[in-house]
Amino acid sequence: MVTIEEFKEVVALLDASGAQYWIYGGLALEGHRGALTREHKDIDIYAHADDAEKLLAVLAQAGFVANKKKIMYFLSRGGEKKIGIARVSTEGDSYIIHGNRTTDKYPAAIFANPSSASISGFSFPIVPNEMLVFESRFSEHPEDQEFCKTLACKLDLFAQIKSTPTPE
Repeated sequence: MVTIEEFKEVVALLDASGAQYWIYGGLALEGHRGALTREHKDIDIYAHADDAEKLLAVLAQAGFVANKKKIMYFLSRGGEKKIGIARVSTEGDSYIIHGNRTTDKYPAAIFANPSSASISGFSFPIVPNEMLVFESRFSEHPEDQEFCKTLACKLDLFAQIKSTPTPE
């Protein structure tokens, strides 16, 4: 499980790297809630494709070991998986998220206003609400899926999101 101290350490490392990244998944939702409400098995990160190698190097210096599975990176420390990194690229007016299950195309306008959240006063960058809601379909936690229904979304932008299965 990931402790709040480990989460803060990882965010500090990512910030120091100067890389463009966003937290998504359960910890991003906890940021909306302002507190931890359950245990988290890992930290989900989207990293700009141009910055992925930089992030991996910074995390390796802190003792994390990277393992590439399909097109995502999973990092462990002490034998326990702690971080998942999916790459983000741009294509015209779109951001493309390259995940192991799907490749998702988001309109760039979703990213027009950077989003952040905080847990007990600790702030970090998160993906826009539209992405949290769209990605909630993969959540193993019904309470997170329900919480996503309460997030404000720009429906015109949400309707433009496209998803295709990632080739094996």
